[in-house]
Amino acid sequence: MPDETPIPPKQADIEPISVAVEMSNSFLDYSMSVIISRARPDVRDGLKPSQRRILLAMNDLNLAPGKNYRKCAKICGDTSGNYHPHGEATIYPTLVNMAQPWTMRAYMPVSLQTAITSARRTCASPSRQNRAPS
Repeated sequence: MPDETPIPPKQADIEPISVAVEMSNSFLDYSMSVIISRARPDVRDGLKPSQRRILLAMNDLNLAPGKNYRKCAKICGDTSGNYHPHGEATIYPTLVNMAQPWTMRAYMPVSLQTAITSARRTCASPSRQNRAPS
């Protein structure tokens, strides 16, 4: 097996840069990418990517209006396992937000069977207690 040690670049190939300038440019590029791709709703349907992932997981579970309700923990777990690898802690608040009529512009894509109908309520019940239509 031949020696696969990487060959260091020539001194002439290395260009000195300021760390402060590089960090500033990189941070600006990254923050604009986050704002455009995650933080702002899409023009086509008004949903953020995390909301779209939840609806996709609900569709995979055959959840639809007019059917029985299922635990939100099941929806959050399937969303986290299949589509949203960033952790389950952000999925449930997004699901609750989608069920609140005062937070969605055009329509409420999710209906929850719980006591979160008051705008004065700051947080929802635990996901193991709430149910979404199945």
